[in-house]
Amino acid sequence: GITSALGCLLVDVRHDLSTMFLGHVDAVDRDELEGEFGKLETEARERLQHEQVPEEQMSIQRLLDMRYLGQWRSLTVPVGSPVDLADAVARFHGEHEREYNYRRDGAPVEIYRLNVRAVGVTPKPDLARHERNGGPPGPSATRQVRFGESEEPVEAPVYARADLPAGTTLDGPAIVEQLDSTTVVPPGWRAEVDEWLNIRMT
Repeated sequence: GITSALGCLLVDVRHDLSTMFLGHVDAVDRDELEGEFGKLETEARERLQHEQVPEEQMSIQRLLDMRYLGQWRSLTVPVGSPVDLADAVARFHGEHEREYNYRRDGAPVEIYRLNVRAVGVTPKPDLARHERNGGPPGPSATRQVRFGESEEPVEAPVYARADLPAGTTLDGPAIVEQLDSTTVVPPGWRAEVDEWLNIRMT
């Protein structure tokens, strides 16, 4: 439950806007292309402003969806402002080769869609780190637990999450209890409490 809420607080604000813009790269009206990108960027900034993102924390990126003439599947390539179409085509050929293991440098390329990715960078708190200074305390109880298809239960020690300091390692089988969840460490697994008090299991 806590991880979900923390993620919502830490994640950057992001909007992805797009508009159809179908045309062969050699016949594209550059003024029209820049105008359409400008409209998307204006809307993107307005959305971020509405969410109270300061101008200096806004990041706006342009992207083109491109494809070989006659294909239905497109690939997305980042472009600058203003758009350098020759560079965009070169990036597309390279991305096509990376994705599909071949390229057709002489084939006509068309633009399929214009995209703008708008990101509002949010401040990130410096989460407190804890010194790794602990072995686990003794278990608060034991419990009979069945793992997998085993018919015979195994006696597993039960630990209180709040009692486990950073640096604690637990070899399974073990149970860690806390108010909102229970962590099960199966036989053959190891749990370690890191410096942010996360439980990492391997």
